[in-house]
Amino acid sequence: MLTLNAVEVHHWRGLEHERLDNLSKGLNIIAGPNESGKSRLVQAIRYGLFEPTQGKSQTVKQLLSWSGNKQPEVMIHFQIGSESYSVEKRFLRQAHTTLKGPGESFSDKEAELKLRNLLGLSDNTGRGFTRIKKPELLGHWPLLWLEQEQVTRAPHEDLHENINSRLQSLLTRETGEVLDGALGQKILERVRQEARNYWTPGTRKPTGQLIQAMVDHQQALENKQAAASQLEKFHDTARQLDALRITKTELVDRLQQRVLKEKEVRQQIEHAAKTHAQLENQAERIKTLNAELKAVDQNIQDHAANKKSFDKALADQQKFEIALTNANQQLRDLSEKRSAIEKEISALETQQKTLDIQLQNAIKQETERKQAEQRNALQDKLQQANQYQSALQQARAKLAAIKLDGKTWKQILDAEKELDRARVRLDAASVEVTLTAYQDLTLKDGTTLNTGESRPFLIAERTALDIPDQLSIDINPGSQALPKLRDAFQDAERNLETILSANDCDTIEAANQRHIETENLNRDISNLENSRDRIAPEGISVLSEQLDKLPQTIAEYDETLDSAEQINTTASDNRLNLKNKRQAREKIVKQIQKVELTQSQNSSDKKHNQHTIEGLQVRIESLPELTALQKEQQQLQQKTQETLALQAQLKQTYQKLGGDTLKTDLEREQESIQDLKHQQLELRDQETEARTLLEQHQALDLYGKKQEADSTEAQAKQNLQRIQKKADAARLLLDTLEQTRQETQQRLVKPVMDKVAPYLQLVFPNVQLGLSENLEVTGLVSEHQQESYDQLSAGAREQLSILVRLGLAEILSEGKRLPIILDDALAYSDKQRVENLNRALYQAGKLFQILLFSCREAQLDSLGGAKRYRLSGKRSY
Repeated sequence: MLTLNAVEVHHWRGLEHERLDNLSKGLNIIAGPNESGKSRLVQAIRYGLFEPTQGKSQTVKQLLSWSGNKQPEVMIHFQIGSESYSVEKRFLRQAHTTLKGPGESFSDKEAELKLRNLLGLSDNTGRGFTRIKKPELLGHWPLLWLEQEQVTRAPHEDLHENINSRLQSLLTRETGEVLDGALGQKILERVRQEARNYWTPGTRKPTGQLIQAMVDHQQALENKQAAASQLEKFHDTARQLDALRITKTELVDRLQQRVLKEKEVRQQIEHAAKTHAQLENQAERIKTLNAELKAVDQNIQDHAANKKSFDKALADQQKFEIALTNANQQLRDLSEKRSAIEKEISALETQQKTLDIQLQNAIKQETERKQAEQRNALQDKLQQANQYQSALQQARAKLAAIKLDGKTWKQILDAEKELDRARVRLDAASVEVTLTAYQDLTLKDGTTLNTGESRPFLIAERTALDIPDQLSIDINPGSQALPKLRDAFQDAERNLETILSANDCDTIEAANQRHIETENLNRDISNLENSRDRIAPEGISVLSEQLDKLPQTIAEYDETLDSAEQINTTASDNRLNLKNKRQAREKIVKQIQKVELTQSQNSSDKKHNQHTIEGLQVRIESLPELTALQKEQQQLQQKTQETLALQAQLKQTYQKLGGDTLKTDLEREQESIQDLKHQQLELRDQETEARTLLEQHQALDLYGKKQEADSTEAQAKQNLQRIQKKADAARLLLDTLEQTRQETQQRLVKPVMDKVAPYLQLVFPNVQLGLSENLEVTGLVSEHQQESYDQLSAGAREQLSILVRLGLAEILSEGKRLPIILDDALAYSDKQRVENLNRALYQAGKLFQILLFSCREAQLDSLGGAKRYRLSGKRSY
């Protein structure tokens, strides 16, 4: 199984450089804020293990740093069993792959093929170095590596065919169930073949012999119905012929009635036409009278309108004279106001020039004061940065004096572990002998045993236990491996002593103390560098340059001068006052122009109105006398009333005769007659067609065909019932066998439930996992309710997804370590759920190597002894 030891990335999508060294075989926390490179680091690990460097697909092109001029690189050190490997990949320009292992090295295509073989990946391309585009070709890795955008993804969505097959095999071995045994498979397949003669697999729709029998019966039934339909059609035709004869007789009477009605309508139209001519004469008479009356009315109205206009013109003439007098007075007043405002504007403009000069002097003085303050601040920052730089140099000197580095410390730990393993192997191969004394005894080597005392002896080589004058026991363990095991134990002791001695350490505790001092110094150096970079992020030399660029001397201050802000306020007020005065002046000028325009308009209107008065006098004198016009108006109104009464009487007579609707009635009667004649022709054709059809049907043996169709349908129905019984029996047997097989599969789910249960109870107490026989997560089940996976909150789905993946990982690992990568997988969980999930991850860290990437480091404090890394987040732009 794979274990990641170190990862290093250069120029990866804006991530300039990042390195994870000495990864723990248990829990590893890689923390950093958003955009610090966590997801890009996860992507780099995936590309380093699974993606080839050949080709320039759009996906690979997106790996470029934002500046676009540096090639993305990734190096991964990993271990499979006891063998250590390293893979280095560069993408895009000068792309290459290098894989190094124990005593061997591979490049490019050979390296890609070797790497896939080591990782146990499938390759259905036949070329071995193309991109893996299908997740099912990545084995169990998609199940164990949960990336940021997939935190709520259900685990069964990553159980592709290959990994699902492997899980089934492991579960079968663990439960002892014999799925799909040879005899059982043969019986099941034989039943399936028999069922396929009648039913389609899966959907269980009719097919084969059953569908053919159903088709035959349906065809016979349709033939039976067709014969019955033809016989019924013969009867319908006979009934239709009788009905047509009756309708034909009725239609002759209806046609005669409509002809008589048409003649009556024609006589009414002639009488109505005479009346309508008289109406038109009266309408012309009324039109003439109205025209004469309108002329008289118009003369009367002209008399009144001219008199009214004449009176109004006299009144307007007086208003024009008053308006002209008022306009002259307004012009005198506005001219005086304009002169006064002109003087005020001149004074304000002089004052504004003085204020502008004072403002320039004040701004210059304040700029020099700010430069002095900036110089003092830069001097303080430079002094602090120099202090941190001095402390940093001292810490680095101490670190250089300690010779024990991380690689040496790892060698010491490996040597110690090898010594422990050698001791355990030697103890396991030794013989344990227990002596029980029934009286006080003294052995030859001086050891005493009191009465009833028992003492064990662990013997790794041939040994004699002597009881003077009583007994001598010669014990030979007889294992041929014991000398090799003793030699291996002694070699391990010497190897550990040699490494300790080479690094000036007497004991492992001393080496551990020096290792702790090294880590503390590295931490102090990192803190000092951070403090120095916080004070001078651009560098100490840049601070010095900035200080040198500032003026060395500052001009003397004019204490009597007001501040720029005060002067600017006064100048703003003055400008506003000046603006208001100018606006007032423009307003007065517009008023003067408006009054002058009004004065001119009034003079013009006065002259025009005088001409109007004179014209009205002439028109009034030219009109007829008003009394004569009124008498003529009364006579014309009386004649009009008499003519209107006669017209109303004629209209009433015209309406009684039918009026304007008579023409429509005549058209309607004529169309009805034509329609009835057309119906007579259609009835004649239908009668001929029905008589011909009856003669054709009589020539056919319709009753004989109906009896033959009934007999054929009965035989087809009997055959369908026989085959239906056989099909139902085959389906029942197949359903029974498949249900039994399904129950067996459900028993295979129990090991998965058992593996997930300890993790699940830490996060969801008193709740069980819902899991189908196909290992699909259906949701959570409690005593009172059942909630499906899709209905769970985003936080609950991400927690359940992680817990189930941990349980499946225990089965897939077969007792060996697997790497599990979680990229910001706790994005939706609240504080308490994260605390409970940390307990589950802590337990899983004893079984697996877990790389937990997170931007919420504080939430992971309860993970205990996890190894922590903080990403620098260095980018290239």
